[in-house]
Amino acid sequence: MIRRIQTLICALLLFGVAPAAQAQDVSSLTARAAAILEGASADGNEVQTLLAALTQAREPEADCMAALLLRDIRRDTAQALPLLLRAAQNGSPRAQWELGNMLLEGKGTAQNNRQAAEWYRRAAVQGFAPAQYNLGICCERGLGLRASLPEAAVWYERAADQDYPEAQYSLGNLLMRGDGVVKNPARAATLFRASAEQGYVPAISNLGQCYLDGHGVAQDPAEAARLFRVAADQGYSPAAYYLGECYRNGLGVAQDAAEAVRWYRVGAQNGYGPARINLAYALMTGQGTAPDAAEAAAWYRKSAEQGETDGMRNYGLCLLRGDGVPADAVQAARWLQRAAERNDPEARALLQQLRQGRE
Repeated sequence: MIRRIQTLICALLLFGVAPAAQAQDVSSLTARAAAILEGASADGNEVQTLLAALTQAREPEADCMAALLLRDIRRDTAQALPLLLRAAQNGSPRAQWELGNMLLEGKGTAQNNRQAAEWYRRAAVQGFAPAQYNLGICCERGLGLRASLPEAAVWYERAADQDYPEAQYSLGNLLMRGDGVVKNPARAATLFRASAEQGYVPAISNLGQCYLDGHGVAQDPAEAARLFRVAADQGYSPAAYYLGECYRNGLGVAQDAAEAVRWYRVGAQNGYGPARINLAYALMTGQGTAPDAAEAAAWYRKSAEQGETDGMRNYGLCLLRGDGVPADAVQAARWLQRAAERNDPEARALLQQLRQGRE
């Protein structure tokens, strides 16, 4: 009996019990590393011990997590990059995605969009949703490969099928506009809702726009305003702008010019061009706030420098009239010319009047 048990033990060891136990150990190591990367407390000694165990395992996922500990906890990209590359080359989809991110952003290594897209593709074909989404971004924007909206939609779809909120949002945008896919506002709204329910703030705002305009859902300004407020309270500047529009026009909320200005200011301070334009207009005209031509001109200038055509034209007009800034016809002409080059008819007319006045 003892001999039979010994034989059985030997057979079990021979056919994989020991490797399975080892795999379980590696799994616990990578799980602990993931917890630390997500914010779990750990002292330097534990991190050092964990790094040693992970690197000794010489498995792709272990190498990947060791690399991330080095990069994100130790702030040692030089040591992290070779480990991450080894993990990526050995098939770790997380490592391939992380390496793609570093290459795309030029962080810790030279920027290389083509290589980034290739690493995203390697992870994407393994079904890794974050990489599928990033590959979709590359296809949509032409980063490292030929731009293709239909191909972007394919990769967004695959990630959205795994409930990846950013992909649901991006696919919804394509479907709402009909870019690379057949236009389908109802499905776009469904995707925005699925993304919003996971807390993705841009999707909350976009779902609000659906309710505001009646695109893909029954029009409901009150629900739109509620959703804009949820997103605006989390600092999302487009939502703050749209909430301001709701208050200015009395859409889903009581009309309130002062409240409109408050939300325009939130959007403007967070860099949203249309909010800067509307805030400047309110300050220039005194709608919902005390008039302040100097602050209005400053916001128009910020919008102009951000590349907003309306800001270029309106700042040029401030310079032309001396509204809030010293009059300067030369600078006015420069800003009006930039707006006119973007086919702005008002800027063209003002520029023509300015030229005729000089003749």
